[in-house]
Amino acid sequence: MELRTGQISGIPDIAALAEDTAQRAQIIRAGPEARLLVEAGPGTGKTQLAALRISTLVKTHLSPGHILVLSFSRSAVRTL
Repeated sequence: MELRTGQISGIPDIAALAEDTAQRAQIIRAGPEARLLVEAGPGTGKTQLAALRISTLVKTHLSPGHILVLSFSRSAVRTL
């Protein structure tokens, strides 16, 4: 996933935001067989996205013991 923050004079690029939202929805709804790598810059919502995906998987498909999440950030690990 490549997140873009196209801005002109502080106004978000609506097309980029819509594409980002669609990408996030695809990641959250991907089935348990999907193996995903999310690459994005700081402050783009990667931890929130991972939490939503985990929550969706637990609610619809898997027990928490069958989910592996890796992060380089200690704060993200605490959140997850």
